[in-house]
Amino acid sequence: MENASKALIMAAEIILGILILVIIILGYHSWSNFSKNINQNINQTRINEFNSKFLGYNGRTDLTAHDVVTIVNLANDYNIDSETGEEKDAGYKINVNITGASGNATMNGIKNNNIQFITKNEYKRFSMTNIDYDQKTGIVKTINIRGQ
Repeated sequence: MENASKALIMAAEIILGILILVIIILGYHSWSNFSKNINQNINQTRINEFNSKFLGYNGRTDLTAHDVVTIVNLANDYNIDSETGEEKDAGYKINVNITGASGNATMNGIKNNNIQFITKNEYKRFSMTNIDYDQKTGIVKTINIRGQ
């Protein structure tokens, strides 16, 4: 009888040990999912915050030359790698397409000579026709602006 009670105590200890291990594993799994979700939410918030810089102009038909220069400068700032100071690879850059403007209405043309673009398009109005997003990152990829 004494051996049977010791066997039952040993079995209970083993079951209790397994139960504690299962609780620890489930807790770790839950905590890692929780932190993963928080990191995803933080990244999505950063993307939304960045995209909002451009979304304020989306669909507007009353953009001025100053607004176009602002949009191009925001895109150019993004296109420069903050660590190296060099331009990012083409796959990671924002492209702004401008049609119907006077003068050198390319991103580089506006970047190199803001004043000339503003002077030549001072009384012109522009509209942002659409914004395309990168499928992988969700960040603005292409902005199309048309002069009226």
